[in-house]
Amino acid sequence: MNHDKSADSHDRNLKAITIDGWRAGIRFSSCHMIPYHRKCSRLHGHTYVLHLKIEGYPDEAGFLMDFSIIKKALMEIAGSLDHRVVLPGRNPYISVEAEGEEVRVAYQGKNYLFPIEDVIILDIKTLTAEMLSEYILDEFVGIVKIPQNIIRVSAGVDEGPGQGAWSTMELHQ
Repeated sequence: MNHDKSADSHDRNLKAITIDGWRAGIRFSSCHMIPYHRKCSRLHGHTYVLHLKIEGYPDEAGFLMDFSIIKKALMEIAGSLDHRVVLPGRNPYISVEAEGEEVRVAYQGKNYLFPIEDVIILDIKTLTAEMLSEYILDEFVGIVKIPQNIIRVSAGVDEGPGQGAWSTMELHQ
């Protein structure tokens, strides 16, 4: 496809597709904690919902990406987190140690012991919605071959209806 390189042409041709996780049923339930937050430092859970927005220029057939590829990847990511205790692997205030078949967690004078199959340790500093959206985005980009016509991918994660966070990655500029 031959694109006119002028800014006007690109603005006119830029398209976006979205996946609404509420409507598509892309969700997972898990629990976490956020140290030194007044309320969220206690172990608690959410039903999270994932969203994705992809922006770019349609290919010769008029597509940005196949919806089924996007949804499959998001379901895979959600499935890996579903019904798990989600822990940050890089938080300086939480000690997380996997020992055999158990994971020991200590912070703020509290100690937890979880079966290892019930836990997932993410390579992030904290488990806010903002950091979780960045993790989701990185995972998506890591498992999906993003076509050259895509310039931007954004991932959103809702902790419940009406509250969530988004992260955006610029690609193939």
